[in-house]
Amino acid sequence: MKGQDIDSNRRLMLDVEKKKAAALISDMVRQAYCLVVTVSERNEAQAFKVVVGDEPLFNIIKRDSRSRIQETPVTAGALLPGGPYDLWREGETAHRMKDLVEAFAQRTQLPKMLNRKAISDTLIEGCRAGLFVFRVARPDHSPRTFWRDLPDEITLKEPALEVLLPEGADLASLPAALLAPGILPDLWQGDELALRDLRGYFTGRVITLQYGETMTIPTASRSVIDAAIQTAVREKRLWLLSSQASFFAEELPLGVLAEDASLLPPPQPVSPREVLPASLPEAWSGEITTALALANALSTRAGKPLPWFTVREAIDGAFRARLLERTVDSAIWPCDYAGARAVKVCVPREQPAPQPGPHIPAPNPPNILRESAPETLVAAAILQPGEIQNLNDQLGDLVRAAVGLNLQFQLRVELGPAAKLSHETVDKVNELLFEVSEKLVLRGF
Repeated sequence: MKGQDIDSNRRLMLDVEKKKAAALISDMVRQAYCLVVTVSERNEAQAFKVVVGDEPLFNIIKRDSRSRIQETPVTAGALLPGGPYDLWREGETAHRMKDLVEAFAQRTQLPKMLNRKAISDTLIEGCRAGLFVFRVARPDHSPRTFWRDLPDEITLKEPALEVLLPEGADLASLPAALLAPGILPDLWQGDELALRDLRGYFTGRVITLQYGETMTIPTASRSVIDAAIQTAVREKRLWLLSSQASFFAEELPLGVLAEDASLLPPPQPVSPREVLPASLPEAWSGEITTALALANALSTRAGKPLPWFTVREAIDGAFRARLLERTVDSAIWPCDYAGARAVKVCVPREQPAPQPGPHIPAPNPPNILRESAPETLVAAAILQPGEIQNLNDQLGDLVRAAVGLNLQFQLRVELGPAAKLSHETVDKVNELLFEVSEKLVLRGF
């Protein structure tokens, strides 16, 4: 028994010594890696000692400023000329994006970036902030540029994608959203922006930002700026005033982008009730007015010519709400501004249908008999082409049944929507209508 106890004690002592040795070996290994050898900013080899602890050795090395390892993204401003990284020689205004990203792995004076993607993300953020302009050539060698905009993923993978300084860039396109108020610094100085001021903005001028920082605006040709204006007006981002003309949510005709023209924020919508006689009496002559008279009166109240889109939406809303209706002799609706004069509008007059008498059959909806004049009955309905053919078949019997009475037919022909009409179609329909009566002519197109 005594011999067994001695063997057991020896095993315990051996285990204790092994654990001590293992701990000493780990500590000796850590101490063996306490020297860090790297390359300095001057491209010289340097060595320094770090204090090894319980945390991972790489974390200790990374935290030491002498190792110059950086895993957090750099700021876009640091990549500009005059920044801490000295990426641009004097007179340089363009670099390939690929070269700028790889520079941090090739140039010893730059910090060692652990995340390569962080560099490209910084350049992309700089483009969105307006510090850089991206440029790439199309297959036809024409340039595509991006400023305060994000390129697509395919463009970002182009090896030939260039990063330009704004002072050396000429924009090939300009996002229409940038022209809206409050987007570009110092562009809008009030409620209106003159076109001459907009064109003068993109001339390489230097803008002073908050805290004394500056930003250079790239140049853009007149055609590029005008194309952005066209898009902004068409997409309802801006409202254009040119002399007495007003444009919004439509294509701009040639010649309206003159130097004295101005841009405004989108106009406020007009309520359908604002075109009623009680709200806009100056536009009404008795109980009838025209779409053009409503447009002129609304513009007078606004102090500037309102775009036809705004007026048309208000009138159309009044039609849909049954606050207004067109007269029998009105032109087609909807229409463009040129046809507004022929669109006649009136307030609906709801009158009770006459009670059926022994000689007057009760009307079937929607053919409602109305009194349009004393002792005169009116039947009104929207007829399909086949129903007009039925009317023609019954015409003889109608004439015989109404012998001695004033039987009249008022025909109204509508063709639309106006957006799908062509001049050729209207001319062809008018030729056919003329064979029926020279009084039948489509107007307002």
